[in-house]
Amino acid sequence: MDEFESGDVGGDDSVPMRVAAFLAENRDHAFTRSEIAEAIDADPNVVGSALSRFKKAELVRHRGRYWAITDDTERLQSAYDLHQVTESLNEREEE
Repeated sequence: MDEFESGDVGGDDSVPMRVAAFLAENRDHAFTRSEIAEAIDADPNVVGSALSRFKKAELVRHRGRYWAITDDTERLQSAYDLHQVTESLNEREEE
């Protein structure tokens, strides 16, 4: 609770960022939600939520139980650029 109150909740990457990074690093493969969760040491339900949001944004491909990063590199780059800008703005706001 002290960490929560102080605002010092750690700087670890979020599960969605870890999911995206894992899929991008393994772009030639498709994985089940459970395989992704195990690979990044995260709760499968949280991974599933991230995958669903990525699917709506067309950042992943989904077929049956399997998920893979999109092959639309321009879309992926745009999403990453937006993330970088958002992170930068958040850092400035904290200052």
